Amino acid sequence: MTNKKIMVADDEIDIAEVISDKIKLHYPKADIEIYTASEKALEILSKKKDDYSLLISDIRFKGQKIQGLELIASARKIFSTLSIIACSANDYKDAALSAGANDFMPATKLC
Repeated sequence: MTNKKIMVADDEIDIAEVISDKIKLHYPKADIEIYTASEKALEILSKKKDDYSLLISDIRFKGQKIQGLELIASARKIFSTLSIIACSANDYKDAALSAGANDFMPATKLC
């Protein structure tokens, strides 16, 4: 694990915290930031792209202007070498990979 940060973007704080906790089980020193607002996550990635090595993003952000597929696509344009994992309770694997994710994991495996 590098010294760079991991960003977890999910509109449900409880799920984001479970993901963070699972990462910390394996990488106790991991620097993880959680964002529940997709627009804020994209803003931070745009300003501090070199600070992050991994984005884990939900696909659906309820009631928000930017959804996960757009967040993934925008993050990929900003930072071509950023590792991106999309997660969702629904099967959006093909869409997530097309948007620029490196991998897709069903939320049931993350939580």
